[in-house]
Amino acid sequence: MQDDEVRAAIEIVKDITRPKLKSLRDARSLNVTGTYAVIVADPPWSFGDKLAKMTKRVKRSAEANYDVMDVESIRALDVKSLSAKDCILALWVPGTLLKQGIDVLETWGFTLKQTYNWVKLNKQARTRVVEGLDFDTITDFGMGRLFRQTHELALIGTRGSMYDQLANKSQRSTSFDLNGGHSTKPEKLQNSLDIMFPNAKKLEMFARRERSGWTCIGNGIDGLDIVNAIERLKHGKNEEVR
Repeated sequence: MQDDEVRAAIEIVKDITRPKLKSLRDARSLNVTGTYAVIVADPPWSFGDKLAKMTKRVKRSAEANYDVMDVESIRALDVKSLSAKDCILALWVPGTLLKQGIDVLETWGFTLKQTYNWVKLNKQARTRVVEGLDFDTITDFGMGRLFRQTHELALIGTRGSMYDQLANKSQRSTSFDLNGGHSTKPEKLQNSLDIMFPNAKKLEMFARRERSGWTCIGNGIDGLDIVNAIERLKHGKNEEVR
């Protein structure tokens, strides 16, 4: 086979295996400048109470590890201007603030559809056999109010319709992964969203690192206040990492 024929065959295979957009409407919703079809947000929630272990004096508290935001400030973020007409949002919310989290999600223009759950594993999970295993021995736990907290929740909301863009329907709503440190989330949620919406323009807010194929904003990356980072995005001053 000649070189030209080989190249042509390769392009045919790429075209067959490349995920397809199902309509021109999909293409428009994915490529509007300054808007995103997939958004993940992990705000630094303030618990806003006087419980001793939630204050700055306690090393394990949120306030002792990073600057927090009250619910009103999170609700006021202009996420609507960054959201495509058809968009999915994954919003990490502490278990004690579910009501406030739903309020924020709805204020940002989304409708709650379901939850995503991360079960925290400790280091013993690497060596223990799952068969006949008592999960209490491998789950990692935080402080909690009554029960010790061994999981984290992300609220999943949509605006418009994302179902036509859904390329994979096998991703699970619960993941098991090691606890990486205070408020650090594993990559499995983003991994699943990449598989489910491979063509979508993606944004992560309050990120602590860059991620290929995503636009990531957070003061741990660029030193910008989240409000200023959003304003930069609205004016097209940030680009996704390739």
